[in-house]
Amino acid sequence: MSENEKLTEEKILKLQTIVFEEEGLSGARMQSIADRAGINKALLHYYSEQKITFFEAVFTKLGKENVHEIQSILKNHLSLEEKNKIFFLKSISASCSKIQNSLGFILNEINHNPQRIQKPY
Repeated sequence: MSENEKLTEEKILKLQTIVFEEEGLSGARMQSIADRAGINKALLHYYSEQKITFFEAVFTKLGKENVHEIQSILKNHLSLEEKNKIFFLKSISASCSKIQNSLGFILNEINHNPQRIQKPY
């Protein structure tokens, strides 16, 4: 893979992350990712054939970045309400909107697909 292709792939991953954080799996559209990347949809499909492949890459990336924080909260013997409260407070106190978006994205996906938390990161 050429240096230009690597840069394009990195740009696409960064933009996918933004789109999936904002829209989730069901709301994200490949065309939206292509538009934000300034490329056509055919080129986007060159890097991945299916939206789920992109989604898995984003979920894995964000999971790796936040896994220790999330695991420590989930392992506590607290009620779901108390765990949500901790997530909420951590999101509010986070100084970076990226962290807030990531935690919201991950919590939303775990809520819709609890089996995802079982994957090792």
